[in-house]
Amino acid sequence: MSLRTRHLILGAAVLVLVVGGLAALSPAGLAGLAVLTVLGGLVLLWAGGWLLQRGFSGAIRQVLDRVRQIAGAAAAVPRGRRAMPAELEALEAAIHLAAEEVAKRTADLEGERDELQEIIDSIAEGVIALTLDARVLRMNPAAAELLDVARPPVLAPIGTLVRHTELRDHLEESVMFPLAPREIQVGARHLRISSHLIQGRGSVVMFLDVTKLRLAEQVRKDFVANASHELKTPLTAVRGFAETLLEDDPPEALRREFLASIRKNTIRLQNLVDDLLDLSHLESGGWIPSEETVRVAGSAREVWAGLAPEQRAGGVHFSVQGDGVVLADPQALHQIFRNLYDNALRYTPAGGRIGVTIVPNGSYVRVTVTDSGTGISSGALPRIFERFYRADSGRGRDAGGTGLGLAIVRHLVQSMDGDVGAESELGRGTAIRFDLPGVPWAGAARSA
Repeated sequence: MSLRTRHLILGAAVLVLVVGGLAALSPAGLAGLAVLTVLGGLVLLWAGGWLLQRGFSGAIRQVLDRVRQIAGAAAAVPRGRRAMPAELEALEAAIHLAAEEVAKRTADLEGERDELQEIIDSIAEGVIALTLDARVLRMNPAAAELLDVARPPVLAPIGTLVRHTELRDHLEESVMFPLAPREIQVGARHLRISSHLIQGRGSVVMFLDVTKLRLAEQVRKDFVANASHELKTPLTAVRGFAETLLEDDPPEALRREFLASIRKNTIRLQNLVDDLLDLSHLESGGWIPSEETVRVAGSAREVWAGLAPEQRAGGVHFSVQGDGVVLADPQALHQIFRNLYDNALRYTPAGGRIGVTIVPNGSYVRVTVTDSGTGISSGALPRIFERFYRADSGRGRDAGGTGLGLAIVRHLVQSMDGDVGAESELGRGTAIRFDLPGVPWAGAARSA
């Protein structure tokens, strides 16, 4: 208790004693006694009330200050000097515990929110959360990439971000009523869109990029169409010549010509079926190459020597320069050379040149097969390794090609951890190169 408080109480007590003394000395003091007693009572009442108000309000201020400190996340605040009643101490402790619990739960919720946001950001599919008025509440990086937009600020109108009319309309409608999943082509992308309406809050829209799936479907359709066409052409010729031989009795020379055409188209059919089976085997992963050391130059010469005489009847000059040892499947390397020679011979005129160049290329060996043929246009060059693709379709079919040779080359090289490419110019020939893992060998220095 402060000194001032003690003085007030002592003064009031002295006043009461004085009044009592006066009352004993004089009868007239009875009247004064009443007045002074009332005054003394008022003084005591005022003093007691002041003390009570002073002490209680001070304690309340302490608690309020403490609550403010706790609410402000000042967890470790030193206790004030003025003591508080036990009830207020308990109240402060309860508030402090409640504040700590709220802070813990808030931290847990913030952690869960951040974890959920991280999960959404890592999803490969695009996700956009829209408000009731079609503003962007959340957009993960995949959605920003698929829609080709920058990460928008919070609550940016979706209509200002998406310029594609059909897609923009779909997104804006998704916050108003349920929509069935649909596919929309945006530029070169095919997007599968599904939206989920959240009543009273907006919608969540998911984007799935199905571009590769659509391309695969188109490749399959093209493959079926091309294979059917390639099979139909020789079959039609075989059937026509066979029916002519059965129904008529042509001269011997014409008869032999028809039989030669039947044989030629039968061989073409057989080659096509063999190539289709080989390609299917490669693409299904059913073929596993062996790993053997192979001298490239020897393999290149061996395959050229094994070609049918009619394939080399045009007097094409052949040469091999350089050598190297690769880690490859010998039969696969033979088939690569055979397909590349067959392709080069179809487009190289009589008296032309076909050459094989073998040089080191880092840890690989680069093999380039060049010809002096008609060449390939720059627009067609990137597609020559596709199935059934021909830069000059009419000439390729006349020459008896299946359209699968270079596709098989690509699969064989890639299956042996290699790479393949091409360079060409119309009228100046073509160079098909492939790299295979090299193996050091003693003859490398002498060959260099």
